Amino acid sequence: MVNTLQAQSNESNLFADLDGEIEQLVTLVVDNQVFGIPILQVQDIVEPKNITSVPRAPEFVCGVLNLRGRIVIVIDLQVCMGKRDKHEYYEGQMSVTVEYEGDLYTLLIDDIGDVLNIHNSQIGKVPKNLDDALRDVSSGIVQLDDELLSILSVPMLFKRLEYLSRNSNEKEGDIATAGGRREEDEEES
Repeated sequence: MVNTLQAQSNESNLFADLDGEIEQLVTLVVDNQVFGIPILQVQDIVEPKNITSVPRAPEFVCGVLNLRGRIVIVIDLQVCMGKRDKHEYYEGQMSVTVEYEGDLYTLLIDDIGDVLNIHNSQIGKVPKNLDDALRDVSSGIVQLDDELLSILSVPMLFKRLEYLSRNSNEKEGDIATAGGRREEDEEES
């Protein structure tokens, strides 16, 4: 599937361009959507094992794992993208580890592909009619031979996760105050 992806260009000419106009993207698939993530943002690609759940974590957090002595937060991109309500791990699932603001996170994905060399002129703007969740995490798109590759922006992804987490906390607060009385009201009586 992803292993046969080819960008519509002459790859031999791509390597001749030394002006920094080439973006190397690691391709990955999440719920049949092809993403590319800049190779310099990828710390590791692993098959996640021994994920420890974290109580009261947002739904998109599957848990944590130990990656060579560092604790890494495991994030389910399908939950983040609204494709399912809660994490469902399956055998053979892969993950891409990224660093954001000094912390490591591993993103659960369905499949890992090749590294593509994309000329900056091939990268288009994210269409306004794209799914909201996809648009929220994409910094650009690339038309491949038979599908659309969305460039996954790590900072944009974490802004979305912050938004989802904040909304999840607000819903929990709504449940806590649903009886019409807050905890502070009960203490006063």
